[in-house]
Amino acid sequence: MVLITIKPTRLPPPHLALKSTLKISVMLLLGQNLVAQNATTFTTTNLKVTDTLTSVNMVKAHEIVATETITAKDDIVAEQDIRIAGALTVTSTATFKSTINTDQGINFGGNSGMRFLGTNSAGQSFLRVGPNQGSLVPPPTPICPTPASNYWWMQNYGGYISSHTGGGVNASLSMFTAAWNGNGHIDVHGVSELGQENNGLLLNYFCGRDAYICTNAGLSNGGGKVLVGNFLQARQHVEIGEPTFGIAPNNSPGNNVALDLHVNNGKAIKARTYNGTLSMFEIENYGGNQTSTTFKIDGNGRTYIGVQKPKTTGPHANAMLSVDGKILAKEIYVNIHNTVWADYVFDKSYKLMPLNEVEKYISNKKHLPNVPSQSELLEKDLNLAEMQKIQMEKIEELYLYVIEQQKQIDALKAENKALKQTSK
Repeated sequence: MVLITIKPTRLPPPHLALKSTLKISVMLLLGQNLVAQNATTFTTTNLKVTDTLTSVNMVKAHEIVATETITAKDDIVAEQDIRIAGALTVTSTATFKSTINTDQGINFGGNSGMRFLGTNSAGQSFLRVGPNQGSLVPPPTPICPTPASNYWWMQNYGGYISSHTGGGVNASLSMFTAAWNGNGHIDVHGVSELGQENNGLLLNYFCGRDAYICTNAGLSNGGGKVLVGNFLQARQHVEIGEPTFGIAPNNSPGNNVALDLHVNNGKAIKARTYNGTLSMFEIENYGGNQTSTTFKIDGNGRTYIGVQKPKTTGPHANAMLSVDGKILAKEIYVNIHNTVWADYVFDKSYKLMPLNEVEKYISNKKHLPNVPSQSELLEKDLNLAEMQKIQMEKIEELYLYVIEQQKQIDALKAENKALKQTSK
């Protein structure tokens, strides 16, 4: 290589500098400034500038070495690598169309950054995001972050994100994949400025958008299950199925169930209210664009079944169960703890009405004594327990009448027999 040195005194005037293309195939060493104001192209194999190189248009070189500053008013185009030993400052947008590799991480504002920490003995790779707090190493195993965790963690195959603000409020997010079953995990831990733990994971808390989980019902498993631990709480509303078409119609009949409970201990459904008049459970039949409630349970336990709502007035407005339709049952038991049963008929003090008086009563009233009439039943309805007692009363009275008549029959038989013996 031939070294050509051009001293400042030999440079042409600025208005004559590099009027046309200057091509040099050897090294060009400039001691001071080289200003290319009007040149179209400047091409060289090696260009070494010890002070300042200013180009208005384009400089093409295999290698440019500058110990001070290179200023370009247009693009700097490199067909190979650009290697910078010092700092790189970008005042506008930086666009990278390929991979960014960093050995010391990426800093944001000098206070926080992102840095790969390496892999621990369990094969878990960690990426730290947050303030630089000195030298950190990957934790040996996943741990629950504490308020002392004043840095952010994120791990590709098991790791954590945690932050500590102002020394008082701590919020953290743990993201990792369990090595024993491959499940992905997100754990949240937070402590308020009062030292109270607030371990809530808020999704769409401020924007109020919907959160979709396993909604691809076209999959063979129906989109997958959403599993919840021992407790599920909704502050206002839980809806199962699409409001217009119900649950997915393409499911098999066995899976076409909106709510399926499997319980072998405790309670399947528990509803708690502080107002007995509130409706706790309802079933609505939506047909003909009209909604009718066919089953309802109030907070005080009042229940009605059928389309017709129970009476709100009348003697039975406080009925606990109202059914608009037939009741079919294998067995029905009526509690008579507050009912005096009809065994009082067999008491010696009971006065049995003579049959001739019963006959007069029936002739006048058109019903048995102590038995409600049809008009009374239409007004007050039929009390099964009371009616059973009344019917038993009449049955027992009939037995007393029959016993008395049997005594008279026996007496007449004896008298008739005596008369026959006398006549002989």
